[in-house]
Amino acid sequence: MEHSPIESALILATARIFNRPAGPAPAHSLTDVGGLSLFQRTVLTLQRGGISRFVVLAGDETEALKRQLHGDERVKAGVRWLPVREFPPGDPRTWEALSGMFGGPYLVAGTGAVPGKSCRAHAGARGEGRDCHSGTG
Repeated sequence: MEHSPIESALILATARIFNRPAGPAPAHSLTDVGGLSLFQRTVLTLQRGGISRFVVLAGDETEALKRQLHGDERVKAGVRWLPVREFPPGDPRTWEALSGMFGGPYLVAGTGAVPGKSCRAHAGARGEGRDCHSGTG
């Protein structure tokens, strides 16, 4: 069976993408890791893996994310920006519209961290009082 290469990716670049509780996210698109934001790191890694077209679903941080890519000569891929308010991920119509935009297979990638229930339990097992969602203890 022959497979088509995946050349497009949807990047979910907002901390509140699935209507999680209002507490601060442990990491988000603008979080710096080793000199690059998680967003930049995601774009560059996917591009190195053969992705040549991105659609970025972003919220309030859109302008800051655009500034990070603007003028970065390493980014060769095309980028289209979509507002999360107009394309909410919880709405099935969003996914239908995205399928039409891509017109073929595409990768879905996120740029944040989603802690599981075990985060607090793991800290408690070590005798720590750290709350993984807020970074406080």
